[in-house]
Amino acid sequence: MLVSRRHMAAQPDGYRKMDNTAIQLMTVGDCCKSGRFSRATFYRLVKNDPNFPKLLKIGSSTRVRGDRWDAYVDSLSEQDDEAA
Repeated sequence: MLVSRRHMAAQPDGYRKMDNTAIQLMTVGDCCKSGRFSRATFYRLVKNDPNFPKLLKIGSSTRVRGDRWDAYVDSLSEQDDEAA
C-alpha cells in the first residue's frame, strides 16, 4: 500500500515509516543450512519457541526476514554459551 507523505505525517507515534533499504528474505532451506539443523527441527522451533521470528507467507512459499533470523540464531548461541 502506498502512503502519501501527507498521510504519513498524520500517523500515530507507533507507526514505523518505510525506508528504502532492501530486506533479505530467507527460505526454510536457507535457514536450516545457516542454523545447521533439519527442516523438522525448524518447524518444531516454529511451534514451540515463542522467540522464533515470524514466518512470512508469500504465495505458497514460506520466508523469514534475514535480519530477524540472524538475531534469533545469535540468541540461540548465547543461550548455549550461558548453559555451558
